[in-house]
Amino acid sequence: MDFGNRLLRATATRHRVTNFAGPLSIKTVVRGAVTWMVDGRSHTVHPGEMLVLNAGQPYSMDIHEREPVRTQVVFFGAGFVERAAGPLNLDDPFTSPAVGFHSRVRPLSSALSDAIDSSCFHTIAREFARENRLWTRVPAKRPTTRDELLKRLSRGRDYLDCNVKSRVLLNDAARAACLSEYHFHRLFTRVYGVPPGAYSARLRVEQAAAMLAGDKESITEIAMLTGFAKPGALTQAFRRIYGVTPTAYRENSKIREASPKPAAVPFAT
Repeated sequence: MDFGNRLLRATATRHRVTNFAGPLSIKTVVRGAVTWMVDGRSHTVHPGEMLVLNAGQPYSMDIHEREPVRTQVVFFGAGFVERAAGPLNLDDPFTSPAVGFHSRVRPLSSALSDAIDSSCFHTIAREFARENRLWTRVPAKRPTTRDELLKRLSRGRDYLDCNVKSRVLLNDAARAACLSEYHFHRLFTRVYGVPPGAYSARLRVEQAAAMLAGDKESITEIAMLTGFAKPGALTQAFRRIYGVTPTAYRENSKIREASPKPAAVPFAT
């Protein structure tokens, strides 16, 4: 039976489910803690965490608390996430490959949490599929090790995001990720599909584009404010991403409207 896409938000002190084999789902907890029993193992989810269960995987849970527990559970229709996760098969665009997920508690990213709050299933599926692709790229056999490495890489990426207006040294971002410079560069490139230096430069170009839309600063000032050593360096990086010079981008509103906004993280496929 295909349940379709559903987002269930519930608050309760008593609730029981026994051996229910539902669709692919994401279990999250907003307040309190809930334990799901899957394949004879208990998985306790707290706020900021999630549990992913595959389609047809039986589970049980029993909420029996004095204080209300609040949950958010996303149920996906058959093949919905698989279509978001994989490339389109032009020979048969309506079929989807099976995708399996490890049933364990893992961190809930802010991006996926925001997507769930938006109640837009295409956004949720896209973000969920993206996170799964990132997780599978981490070169570690144990799921817990993959979780930890991805968490550290996320901290390093957040550091780059927060210092977009300055030239960040690789060892600073690696230190924020609690990784050696060598391992941070290697893992970042493998997981996100672009070296951390190129990722940081792309963010600075996007910041420059936003400033060019106004008329407050000169191009020379914008180059300095976004961490480029000279205007020529900004022009070269800007042309590589937007296909035009900063001057042309600023002076022609039609070019700005037609220019595709580059993705903040150009993931490899």
